[in-house]
Amino acid sequence: MRAGGATVQGHKGGRILPSLPICLPDQGLRAYVMIMAIIGKRNTLSIVRASAPGLYLDGGELGEILLPGRYIPADLKPKDKLDVFVYRDSEDRLVATTETPLAMVGEFAYLKVISVNQHVGAFLDWGLAKDLLLPFLEQHFPVRIGERVVVYVSPDVQTARILAT
Repeated sequence: MRAGGATVQGHKGGRILPSLPICLPDQGLRAYVMIMAIIGKRNTLSIVRASAPGLYLDGGELGEILLPGRYIPADLKPKDKLDVFVYRDSEDRLVATTETPLAMVGEFAYLKVISVNQHVGAFLDWGLAKDLLLPFLEQHFPVRIGERVVVYVSPDVQTARILAT
């Protein structure tokens, strides 16, 4: 730890925790922590700016995250924070929605197959505008449109997109 505009770096379970800027008691007892939105979970995020496509929210280390205009609450007030679900769209952009999926990363769900693409896999209705992909490699048996399947929602380690397994 350094005096003044201090930085703390620690270890936990063999991994290094990120440096967190802090203020010492002589600086007013305030602490600053770098916050990062978590993809595939609900997050409470601050508004950074407004633009034609919607609001940009502060995703911390992930950068600005777009909340499209159709999801902006009508009763929004200045300095409000928004409770949103964060995911990647089909073009790998981070997007937020005020809708809640039927399952989030780390959860199981019983979802309906709504389409099958011969090249990538099946798409499942998980309660959001963008359907959830169940890749062929994750299917123990071929699924058909209209069937319901039990899946586990997880991030793809290569693309950071949310997938069903």
